Amino acid sequence: MLRAFRLLRIVSNVRAGRVLMYTVKANGKDLIILALFLLAGMCTFASIVFIAERNDNARSIPQWWYWSVITMTTVGYGDITVKTDVGRFIACLCALSGVLMFALTVPLFANHFLTLYNYVGSSTHKRTNNAETEGSNTDQHDSSIKTDFKSMNHALETKGNENAIISPV
Repeated sequence: MLRAFRLLRIVSNVRAGRVLMYTVKANGKDLIILALFLLAGMCTFASIVFIAERNDNARSIPQWWYWSVITMTTVGYGDITVKTDVGRFIACLCALSGVLMFALTVPLFANHFLTLYNYVGSSTHKRTNNAETEGSNTDQHDSSIKTDFKSMNHALETKGNENAIISPV
């Protein structure tokens, strides 16, 4: 178990791990809203299924809470199942609402992570390029920078933006 904690320490030194931790901190409100939606769906669907399955499948509401969370997150262990047609319809609605809930909230989190990861990657790339060009002005570095600018200019021209000029600064 202590080795797992060592792994967390190693991940904190990796760029993607730092970006992930910052993203979790920055999107804390979104994650709380996701958890509240899951809690509201859990209570709603568990209560409805408890009423619909009262005669055929006598279980307690906390067991249906477990079932609704498993169904909304599309894990589906299969240890608790519904028996009636009404229960199956409610299970379909529960699974669809879970998929929609995650489909609407997870991309916000992922977009924020990708934006930060690309920003960190581009800023470290710029820093290493600046250190290389300041440390040694060889023809190799100059030619690679020139080819980068040529490729960027070519990409802009193919988009139909011929008047755009990229400055080498």
